[in-house]
Order: sequence, then structure tokens, then C-alpha cells
Amino acid sequence: MNILNSLPECMDAEEVLCHAIISNKLLYFSNTAIYRYCEEQNYYRCITTEEAVTFIAQNLSTDELCRLPSRSIPECIKRVRNCKELHIDMGSAFKTHQMELDLQNGVYQIQSQSLRRHQENDIFDYVLNFAYNRNTSSRMLNFEKFISTSVREENRDCLLRSIGYVLSSLAQEEKPSCCWDCRLPEDPY
Repeated sequence: MNILNSLPECMDAEEVLCHAIISNKLLYFSNTAIYRYCEEQNYYRCITTEEAVTFIAQNLSTDELCRLPSRSIPECIKRVRNCKELHIDMGSAFKTHQMELDLQNGVYQIQSQSLRRHQENDIFDYVLNFAYNRNTSSRMLNFEKFISTSVREENRDCLLRSIGYVLSSLAQEEKPSCCWDCRLPEDPY
């Protein structure tokens, strides 16, 4: 990335790195959590400090890594943690998007039962590992069999609401493993 070579020699490497983290928006912060934006999947992934250090290091050239003392990246993360430009309010985002599901191919709006494109101001900390498909009737045979053999038809609505609740932001718990690191589907629009 050549971050450290881009500013005057009078600045120390840590100062340059801090400016680079801010200007390139490499990390985001919400209270005590650290996030990196996964652009290819349109969501903010919560990461540990160690993962943040690794992510920053991966964005540096070999020459830049050699110029930095080993303590520099964690120190820069501490310095920029309270920077206004890198703060995201996950609590507010939770309230804004609690009736939506972040899917691979867009955002499903529960109340209108429609899919919309991801927008720049969407703040999700998950993405579900599947795409919305309007024409699912032919692919629901296994689900229908499960309903008829295990849940019974009278419990169908309850099961569907429960699944929706767990996958939406209405459930404040961490999303199930089906939510992370997914392949991008074809554009449904």
C-alpha cells in the first residue's frame, strides 16, 4: 500500500500510520469493539485487537513493515480509537435495522417483505450466508418435509417467526455461524 512513503520524512512512522488508518478508514470503533468493513460483503465485521493488527500489517508493503517497530501497529490502534471519523454507533444501527436482514444480495425488509440494494449508510455487523430468491417454491421441498414430519403445519408460522427473529437484529445475540464469510451471488435486480 506504501502508506509510510506517502508523507514527509519529518513525520514519524507511527504518526503516518495513524493518519493512514484514519484517511483510508481501515478500522472502525464502537465502544470497546473494533470493526473492519468488509466491502465485498457490505458489513462491519467485529474483530479482536490481534486481528486488527494483522489486518493493518496486511495493508502495508514489506518495506513499510520493516520500517515499523513491532509495537507501532497496536500503539496506532490505541491512538485512533477515539477518532470521530472512525466511530460507528452500533446501538443506533441496531435500532435502525432491526426489521431488516442483511443478505448476500441485498437487505431484506421484513415489514414490506421486499429486497433492496445495500446502501452506503447501512451498518450491519453480520451478513447471512444466503441470498434472497423470489422463486424459492421449487427449492423448499426439504423445508416442507421438515414441517410435515417434525413440526406439523399448525406450528409453521411460529417456526418461521422464530427463524426470522433469530436471524434479524431483533435478537441482540451473536448471529449463528451461517451468517459469516460468504460468497457473493449474482445481482438479483
